[in-house]
Amino acid sequence: MGYVGQHLVSVVTGYPGSRSGARGRDLIISNNDYGEIKTCYRVDQLGECSSCHAPVSSIEDKCPVCGSDALIRKDDSKWLISIRNDDEFKQILDPLYYFLVLFEFDDVQQSADIIASIWKVNPKQIGFAYCMIDYYLTIRAKSKSKAPFNLWPYSLKFEIMKPELIYRAIIARDDVIKTVRFPGRDQPKIEPISDLVEHSRSTNLDPSRLKSLAKRLTMSVTGPSNMKSMMTQLETERRKRPIADSDLADALAR
Repeated sequence: MGYVGQHLVSVVTGYPGSRSGARGRDLIISNNDYGEIKTCYRVDQLGECSSCHAPVSSIEDKCPVCGSDALIRKDDSKWLISIRNDDEFKQILDPLYYFLVLFEFDDVQQSADIIASIWKVNPKQIGFAYCMIDYYLTIRAKSKSKAPFNLWPYSLKFEIMKPELIYRAIIARDDVIKTVRFPGRDQPKIEPISDLVEHSRSTNLDPSRLKSLAKRLTMSVTGPSNMKSMMTQLETERRKRPIADSDLADALAR
């Protein structure tokens, strides 16, 4: 499905590809600038029947084995960014933009309307750059599998990269397509930082880091040093001031 994502970005942006295949410059923006395209395809993930545990495809409404409609749907696919060696690490910030393509169901339980989205990310944003540095020098360095960097849509790491939504379309089950956002016609929309309480289970944050975040934003947290309590206080103060998403994203990245 990576090629479908590449073609979609090329059509939407008007920039041609470089005929590079899996490796190389995905999108030619100018003589010197290029774009990298990553595609996350959540609409073909196999689910499971909760009665007999048989695999169930996303377009099946009932279990093909036992006929049960008690199905477990899955939508946890993510974008993969691979840095295999020092040379690739040196080049990870070279693209002018990363384009993140996502195909997902509007409601994974219904498996009906498909939402196609494209976000544009400037790799010079510290949220993106710091994630790549942390992945290669810390996470990958300690990993035996050397798996790629996992970037989940709508996650905290995704949000601190300040992704700009440049394209969105809704593909109905009857193949009618409604274009919600399109470059040139509509302004890009920066993905907001969601409610901090939703990220209370983040493994990248802990009470000491939250205190550092509060100090950076000239905020204070009191009471018990547990994640949910501290996140609730920070979220309340953030909305009260308010603190711009852009400033919050950079503070969280740092």
